[in-house]
Amino acid sequence: MNKFICKKISLALCFALSLSACSKETKENSTKPAEQTKIETTSEKEDKYINESNENDKNINETSDVEEKEALSENNIRLSSLYNKVLDNIDTYTFLEESDQIYTEYSYALVNMNDSDLPQLLVAQKVEQGLDYIKVFYSNDDFTKELTSDEVLPLGVASAGGFRGALVQNENLDGLAYITFVSGTGAAAKEEVTVSLEKDKLTIERNIAWEGLINELPDSNSSEIEFIDINDRKKLDDLASIKDGEFKETMAKRIDELKKLEEAESVEENSTINEQVQKEIDQGKMVVSGTVKIFTHDEMVSYQNQNPQIFPDMGEIYVILLLDDYADINVQLAADPDYMTRSVNMIKLPDDMADYAGQRITISFTPDDGYWQSDASLPVGAPRMNKVNVLE
Repeated sequence: MNKFICKKISLALCFALSLSACSKETKENSTKPAEQTKIETTSEKEDKYINESNENDKNINETSDVEEKEALSENNIRLSSLYNKVLDNIDTYTFLEESDQIYTEYSYALVNMNDSDLPQLLVAQKVEQGLDYIKVFYSNDDFTKELTSDEVLPLGVASAGGFRGALVQNENLDGLAYITFVSGTGAAAKEEVTVSLEKDKLTIERNIAWEGLINELPDSNSSEIEFIDINDRKKLDDLASIKDGEFKETMAKRIDELKKLEEAESVEENSTINEQVQKEIDQGKMVVSGTVKIFTHDEMVSYQNQNPQIFPDMGEIYVILLLDDYADINVQLAADPDYMTRSVNMIKLPDDMADYAGQRITISFTPDDGYWQSDASLPVGAPRMNKVNVLE
């Protein structure tokens, strides 16, 4: 009996010890996930701290970059702000004194008209009569006041009188070239236009660089000036982003880009012209190319080596297409319904084509669009065209 009781007690103790061990192991195991969760949470906090630190560093760097950029562009930023105010109040400036012409719109451009890297502001006031009147604006030394001149430069094509005017940026980016001519005579002039500052006074200086006929104007590496509507302030925004002292460099790069674009467009245009030429030829028309030149009476006599006694000066102006090469031209005889073919190196164009002076053009025409003169008149031996088609 005692042995039996002892055995029972032993079994009970073993069972109790087994339960205790299992309970302890379960408790220990149940604590491990909690500890693991605690470690992961700490890691996440560390990552979050690192990310926040990186983000703060990024913001600090970006702020530093902006501040550095503003410091490097301080003058251009102030100049841009001043020019914006000019455009905002452009109606308060007088372009033409006591004029009854009605203006229709404004446009602006940035150019260089002296040795400074700070650009000048050109504002163009377009009037109903067809011309643009250009006014020049600049800044005083501390960018607190805009300066302007009473003088304006007319550009474009006048509705009467034959005036033509153009303004381009010179190659050195230190002045403008102002080219004017009269379409009736072809008389032209080229002026160098610069600005100077003295005691907060803006002075426009104009000096004649060349005079002659428009078709004899010497070639130059000048560039067109980009005018845009005053409601588009992109040019002024760009100015504010350029480092001080680098405007001319930026402008030179822009001019190079535009010239490359023009060259590409020229290649495309020539391809289009060639297609048009073939189409005109297929339709039985004659096609020739050359440069338009305007001759006075004396110039025409001299050019053709004629006797001035035979051709009295009646004040005539001749619009002539000087052909690239001799061409066979077939048109009517003035006093005869028959047609005749002659090889010539010039064609007399209609008088209303004087606006093409100095330009190289390609034209097409039929035998009925012109005639050979039957009287003693200039130009000698050249066909007179009543109408032609300019291929574009």
